[in-house]
Amino acid sequence: MKESLLIPETSWVMAEIVRAKVEGACSNDDALFKRSIPQLCELLRDHELYSNTGLITVLKRYFKSSDTSENRELGTLAVDLWGNPKLPLSYRWDQVSPDVKRMVLKWLISKDLTIFFDLFSKDHDADQDKRRLKFWMRYLDHISDAYFVLGSHAVNSFDADYVEMRHSNKGRICLLEQGGSPKNNAFIMLIDRYAIVEFGRTGNACFCFDLDNLPFRLDSPRLRGDSSQLKHASYSGCKFRLIHNDGHMRWEGAFEEELGKLGIIPGSVQSHDYRRKFRIRSEPRIHNQNARTVDRPQNGGSFSMDELKDFIGRFELEVYDLRPKGGSLWVKPDIESIAVARQLERWGFRRKLGKGWWLA
Repeated sequence: MKESLLIPETSWVMAEIVRAKVEGACSNDDALFKRSIPQLCELLRDHELYSNTGLITVLKRYFKSSDTSENRELGTLAVDLWGNPKLPLSYRWDQVSPDVKRMVLKWLISKDLTIFFDLFSKDHDADQDKRRLKFWMRYLDHISDAYFVLGSHAVNSFDADYVEMRHSNKGRICLLEQGGSPKNNAFIMLIDRYAIVEFGRTGNACFCFDLDNLPFRLDSPRLRGDSSQLKHASYSGCKFRLIHNDGHMRWEGAFEEELGKLGIIPGSVQSHDYRRKFRIRSEPRIHNQNARTVDRPQNGGSFSMDELKDFIGRFELEVYDLRPKGGSLWVKPDIESIAVARQLERWGFRRKLGKGWWLA
């Protein structure tokens, strides 16, 4: 019909046809709907003018299904169109509810776990990695974010698996220094109010740090895999150091016991997004009784004006406080910086593209 009537791709007729097909598929029961997802993904890729609205519709419908486990085609399409939802600058994800976004994040984090403990097993202890993958998958609902810290081998490898992993996690990778073997890597999981560090090579312990008191910066391009950072067991924010050795009980039992002491229990999630309730810091708390503190907004953490000015000064930004005149607190100009976006979002700021960041 399109060819015979010479209907252009930009016509409203094409948009209506695609919309009807998407909404028709989404009106089916779960089984029929899920069988149609590969075709829906192909349809939306072929019709860019409706792809955004169509993706919103399909994601919302998938979230309402009885089984929301990973769908590879839908997850790949979503990341291709909207970017990785783990990146702070992926604002197109605001078009769906936090619960829908969290569903896709869970898919991606599950994939991250599999990559680290499966793909990287060629360089590690395969049996140990299988046990670790199975163990941490039980805590998938608790994991709100994950970071790759790669050794020189994984960073420079031309192996197709490594190339694809680096591409799909662009902006989420930093370099591991002082990690021993060049084939060693680290994986940082944010679980509730803690950051848990696992290493790839056999013989490395697992470390748990208070997310509000880390001996390293999560946004750093390089992290040290020694006692000064990722293995800083004597640091005040370190909650435990555990090894993957079986003793009177299997190491999984010992890990589960320690995590339980921190209130982290498989299948029991107290908060899906820790960072909405706690302020993330990468250095010890410093109390300044004379510093004026901005009241904590509903979705952010408290901070002082001196602290804000010190942070943005490192990026040559400026702060404009228009609140006494009924306006907002602004940070200008708008720049593309993951570090700036991540910290200002933690403090409750919202971004206005082309202008800057504001807080009511």
